[in-house]
Amino acid sequence: MPEFIRAIDASDDVLDLGVALLEYCAANATTIREGERTSSGRATVRAARQESDGWFRDPVLSIELRQRLIDYIGVAPSELRARGVALALDRQAGYHFAGLMIAHHAPETAWDLQAGAAYVTPPPPLDTAFPGRRHYTTSRHNRPRVTEPDVLPTLSLADPAVVNAFRVTIDCVAGSALEDALGGRSLDLASVHPNETIDEFALPDMKADSFFGVRVADAAAQQATTLRLLRIAGAWECAVAVIPELTHDEAFRESLIESILESSDVPPVILAGSAHLSVDSRRVNRGLIIYQRAGITRDHDKMARATINGCEEDIDCARHIVVHASARWNLVALTCADLLEHGVATALTRLSPNLVLVAAMSEKFYAFKAAAHHLVDACQAVVVVANGPTKATSTPTPYHPEAIAVFGRPLVDSPVVVEPAGGNRGVVVLDAAEDSTIRRS
Repeated sequence: MPEFIRAIDASDDVLDLGVALLEYCAANATTIREGERTSSGRATVRAARQESDGWFRDPVLSIELRQRLIDYIGVAPSELRARGVALALDRQAGYHFAGLMIAHHAPETAWDLQAGAAYVTPPPPLDTAFPGRRHYTTSRHNRPRVTEPDVLPTLSLADPAVVNAFRVTIDCVAGSALEDALGGRSLDLASVHPNETIDEFALPDMKADSFFGVRVADAAAQQATTLRLLRIAGAWECAVAVIPELTHDEAFRESLIESILESSDVPPVILAGSAHLSVDSRRVNRGLIIYQRAGITRDHDKMARATINGCEEDIDCARHIVVHASARWNLVALTCADLLEHGVATALTRLSPNLVLVAAMSEKFYAFKAAAHHLVDACQAVVVVANGPTKATSTPTPYHPEAIAVFGRPLVDSPVVVEPAGGNRGVVVLDAAEDSTIRRS
């Protein structure tokens, strides 16, 4: 208790206090869990939450408020009172946490999350993102560990199991670009499909034990088609566009980036697919996020290999999750099998991003529906998975996708699975303000 009292007394703002409360609750987790199993214990937590209502209107803590907290929590049962105050703090001041976290880390703009360190998990702005809609869930009550003492709806302590298994980077420059792109706008979502058939790709030998080096057969046509479709999505005022996996390659990756950054009529947030690349003697499947307005890009490498009829993707798997962190949105971008890999899925559940974008190329696509539903349920996440190509041809190929897109949202109609209709090349848009209205180019 003396160390906790010193931590409260040293707290300059609501984030400092939130971290101090979570650390104290984590250290007394057994007592809090046992207390919250009883009616009297839960009543104590509720009373503390209600009695501290209105204490945290200012993000800066006064000397008088710090003393009030010390006097209040110092009365037994202090552990349950601390939990109640932590919940009240999160509800009243959680929207300050992201900005304060950036200020605390300045001049750093990106940092790796360490075990036990605090990180911010903002709830999605459902009322502005999906105006007039019925929410599937208005909180992340189904999120595993949400009732754990070291977790609050908007603030958590990093799970050692996650940060020991993965390098987790909090990127606030990308987060700032994300916040500028989405702001308070509604969230019309697009999947963009530049390819009609698998014959538009130059495939390696798929009868071998492993494969690498998928290429686009006609780079110029692919880039022109991609830009044309992105402009359609932009004309439909889409906030986010996702392009399937392996839809560009090393031959035109840089020119594709340049052409998108020069186009003001495309969606502001684009997951521009991925490419098989050789980087410093490593083989990677590298995804690409483009923030057009901010003029920046971010890479991410695939973490889980694909296996197609016994033929394994020959890549060096990353163990790195990057969170583009902003005040209202935390974005994580993945590539295909990443979403289905147990370790990745567990880590995302703990990290609780509220926007997950996935570029895929898979014949067993309905597995992504269950994965998207899990993230919606556990994290209140918006999930967009774009799949392609989707049409089998006379050429032998292992790709026979069942759907071209999955849209998961914390709404009553989630997730929405989009199957091919007519041609496969084009744009699919799920409107924010309409009940499962699908628009196609």
